[in-house]
Amino acid sequence: IRDGISYVNRDMCTGCGKCVEVCPRDLIMLLPESQKVFILCSSHDKGAVVRKICQVGCIGCRRCLRACAYDAIEFEGNLARIIVDKCTNCGACAQVCPTGAIVDLAPRHAKVEIDPGMCDGCGACKEICPAGAISGDLGDKHEVDATKCLGCGACISACPKGAIAYVGNRKTGAAAQAGADDVA
Repeated sequence: IRDGISYVNRDMCTGCGKCVEVCPRDLIMLLPESQKVFILCSSHDKGAVVRKICQVGCIGCRRCLRACAYDAIEFEGNLARIIVDKCTNCGACAQVCPTGAIVDLAPRHAKVEIDPGMCDGCGACKEICPAGAISGDLGDKHEVDATKCLGCGACISACPKGAIAYVGNRKTGAAAQAGADDVA
């Protein structure tokens, strides 16, 4: 425990789950090692109360809920909870969290680019982008602002033409999303 928050030493953890069983406040849970985005503080208290006891407590603002393009966040009272089966580790929720309650340990993927020869200007990518990194009018070619792009791949999955790919990776559409972890 550091500063009132339980931490697990990953080098010593065997994944046995005993800490989960014995925690009297039900504050510890096991997550798959592949889960890189998670919530640090498990307090269910309201904003002002949680901030008094935990510097990284969730204040229930729901910004993460609005930022998640995958419906991978739900709220239990005032506390955000990441639905691991739906989470893609894109980090959009952590990017907007004002308290740092959501941590993103995933190495960021490469940025994306839109092939202007394939883009039909449908706007599906712009609509789903959690960072607002895609611009363009309906029917016109769209562009990505690399300074805003999170590299989450939401636009790649949404593009019906397969016109979006990670920079340096010519795979597009579902193939690019499946291989996203291979991109540096």
